[in-house]
Amino acid sequence: MAKPTLTALQEKLGSAAALLPSLTPLDDADQARLCALIDSAKAKQAESLAAATEESLDHVPALLRGTIRKLLFR
Repeated sequence: MAKPTLTALQEKLGSAAALLPSLTPLDDADQARLCALIDSAKAKQAESLAAATEESLDHVPALLRGTIRKLLFR
């Protein structure tokens, strides 16, 4: 039976789950830490993407920003 943290890692890795066999030697604490690091990286990536998207609106004429924002973020 797979460890619960390995199942969580498999869900987080998605298509990269082929790496899972190489992660089995890690103990539960390290696997949990890796899960937390993946979550943190995904959150940071989402924040960066949101900031970049918002900054890109600076290049749109002011009169169109509201309309473009509605189209992008609905």
